[in-house]
Amino acid sequence: METKNRTKKGFLKYFDLSTAEIKQMADVMSQKFHDKNDPKKERNLCTSLIHVSNFFTILPLFLPGLLIWHYVYSMFIGVTCVSIERVLATYYIRDYERTPRTHIGMGLLCSVHCISFPFAYLMVNNRIPFIIADSFCIICVVYVCVIYFILWLVNVKLGIRFSVPGTYRLAQQFQVKENMRHIMLARNIICCATFFVAIACSLLMTIVLDLLPVWLNNPVAHCIENCIFLNPLLICTVAIFSVPSWKKEFIRWLPMVRKLRNEHVLNQNVLNHEDETKEYFQQLKNAWL
Repeated sequence: METKNRTKKGFLKYFDLSTAEIKQMADVMSQKFHDKNDPKKERNLCTSLIHVSNFFTILPLFLPGLLIWHYVYSMFIGVTCVSIERVLATYYIRDYERTPRTHIGMGLLCSVHCISFPFAYLMVNNRIPFIIADSFCIICVVYVCVIYFILWLVNVKLGIRFSVPGTYRLAQQFQVKENMRHIMLARNIICCATFFVAIACSLLMTIVLDLLPVWLNNPVAHCIENCIFLNPLLICTVAIFSVPSWKKEFIRWLPMVRKLRNEHVLNQNVLNHEDETKEYFQQLKNAWL
């Protein structure tokens, strides 16, 4: 359920990003339309964009740019905070699912926004070099990979230790299995996200270092934006196909698949994954009482 909520938040974050991008593109196109009627202003466009006398005149462009960079940094910082949450889940493995710890989730959520907004502001205003901004994202990815590798080793050892009958409670065994499932899911998501982020960063470096002809800058910039904006949809798709029960439900409710499925398959009485999950949680609840 917790991972499902993260997937829903990913869709909401993508909707927020799309709104910012549509607003920014509309303002840019409107600016270009007005500039066509004034050749002198079109020749001095770069100069007028650098020297801004009134901040409120560029506010429609500033806010979408701030939201876009906030989205980019919240992706890297958010994944880092999720890995920290799994570390805490392993540390409090005895009663993590049973004892509510709201301060952990709220603290990590506030940390994501408190760190991403300053970085987004500095990037929009060109206050930090590109190398530093790129290095911060790379450090986050490396940190997450190392943390998940260590968590995988720790949970494998805990799973072997907790497999002894009668030694540990069912809640602890369940938490170890939950951590392992989360690590496998995170592995697939990190591989997918890293692939597209690497493409976007490579293309961005070619623009920053002037390795391409001038006429290729705009097409490459659009490719970078598409790599960034399509990333959440691909990550959510990978997350759905990484969980067997989610994958089954997703495929079952596809329009074409629903028509091709036979009625006896839909009405079968065999215990499915959802029933097994409900029964397992009921047993887990009874074990905690």
